[in-house]
Amino acid sequence: ATGRAHWQPVEVNIGAPDLGLAASHQAVVIAAGPSSLHLDQDWNVFLEKGQSLILPARNLPGPRPGLISGQYVCPRPEGHVLVGATHDRDGEKDPEQAIKYLRRKTLPLAPGVWEKGDGPTPLKITVGTKVLPVSSARGRIPICRRLPDPPLSSPAPRWCLTALGGRGLIHHGILGQRIA
Repeated sequence: ATGRAHWQPVEVNIGAPDLGLAASHQAVVIAAGPSSLHLDQDWNVFLEKGQSLILPARNLPGPRPGLISGQYVCPRPEGHVLVGATHDRDGEKDPEQAIKYLRRKTLPLAPGVWEKGDGPTPLKITVGTKVLPVSSARGRIPICRRLPDPPLSSPAPRWCLTALGGRGLIHHGILGQRIA
């Protein structure tokens, strides 16, 4: 053993009693977003729609790290910037509302991403459903849970990672250590 994990992304039927991977792997990690609710109904989570923007990159000086503070601003490898996300608890915002909301929330964090006035025009607006844990005194903590072994399966443990959000970006190493 090298002490390193090998990740093999595959698409599986989330409701299958045996994912068919356990026989050839030491562990199976399921990161299924909203579909993870099919694995265990006893999680204290809720679903929420949200929107993100993909903006054209501007000539920003120096290194461009991602920023997280309620919303996020993340440079993408192809040179665009991902800005998100809205919290559409009361129905989906129309595109103009989403742009105004995200501009207002992220302008103090990353003023260089935004042009003066209303611009820039997003290249794309994405819409998705996210899993959110109920907030505790520690905030919204990602879920990393070992799942019960399905009947007739091999001994490889199954884990589920869900409700990662921004804290999942920060705590991914700790979550990986827990699984290892």
